[in-house]
Amino acid sequence: MAVTIKQLAQYCGLSVSAVSKALNGYSDVSDATRQAVMKAAQELDYRPNAHARALKSRRSYNLGVLFRDDNLSGLTHPFFSVVLEYFKQEAEQEGYDITFIGHHMGSGRVTYLDHCRYREVDGVCVACTDFYDPEIRQLVHSD
Repeated sequence: MAVTIKQLAQYCGLSVSAVSKALNGYSDVSDATRQAVMKAAQELDYRPNAHARALKSRRSYNLGVLFRDDNLSGLTHPFFSVVLEYFKQEAEQEGYDITFIGHHMGSGRVTYLDHCRYREVDGVCVACTDFYDPEIRQLVHSD
């Protein structure tokens, strides 16, 4: 079972807020405390709760990739495969997951924008598509 921040705080003998500040690099936490918390987090295999993080930051840490494959080249497209690999590397470095965006969810058809909203993506990489497509334009001009 996953270790909670409350359990980590108890293990360290600190308050939850002190542990949170140490984990998030706040300057009002001493280096010794920060190092002790980081060491304990590693020992206990602590992982921050993604849902709590998303609620607090108002970000999903989820990026969409919209790739229309009209030419049936798949992910082997010579240009797009390189772009996608670098996009993936950068996204992972910043703590983001990637979701492919399409017209289908389950057995139903949805717009690209609706799919993005459902997945709560923070942004979308749009590639290999017709940028004059009304649904693409709707997505690009949305907030």
